[in-house]
Amino acid sequence: MENSGLFGPNLKLPSIGDMKSGYEKELNLLKNEIDAAFERKHKDLIKEVSELRIICQAKKDEIENLKSVLATRAQNNKRKCLSEKENNDLQKKLQDRKETDNQSESLKRNLGIQQEENSMLKDRLADVSRQHSILQENYQKLLNVMTSEKRTDSNENKTNVEGNTSNFLNVLIAEETEKYIREESEHCEILQSKINREIQELKRTLQDGAI
Repeated sequence: MENSGLFGPNLKLPSIGDMKSGYEKELNLLKNEIDAAFERKHKDLIKEVSELRIICQAKKDEIENLKSVLATRAQNNKRKCLSEKENNDLQKKLQDRKETDNQSESLKRNLGIQQEENSMLKDRLADVSRQHSILQENYQKLLNVMTSEKRTDSNENKTNVEGNTSNFLNVLIAEETEKYIREESEHCEILQSKINREIQELKRTLQDGAI
């Protein structure tokens, strides 16, 4: 630090012949005081700069730490958003699957009811067919009784009238029975077609739910 003074120890003062030695001594003292003050100020400045460097480094480290924290938070927020999105997607899929299952159960119940109704209609149609057979059988028995009881001396007109009446009744019963059977068959076919459509719709719904 010898050269940090403003004047330094090697400064040569001008030699003035008529200047008293007291002034020269005072001037040297003043020079030394100035050099000492400058050296102290220089040391203080160096110390202050060193402290400022330490503070700056600490601030820099703090900034880097904050950047790291912000980056970590941003990454965590991104993961959280992705996790929330995945959770929402999963919840939506579960809700859709639940609705699909409910629809499937509803369709199955409706299908079961319609199949039961169709079975009842088939039983009813079979019962009507049996009743028709019984009716025809009873009618034939009645006709046989009426034929056996006819007198041999009945005239031809009476026989023709009875024969025409019997034929008319037979045809009428057959037509009504056939009409009823045809209507019931058409109704069964409509129900069967409806059931088939709902079965196909149920299959498509289950396939969409599986996807």
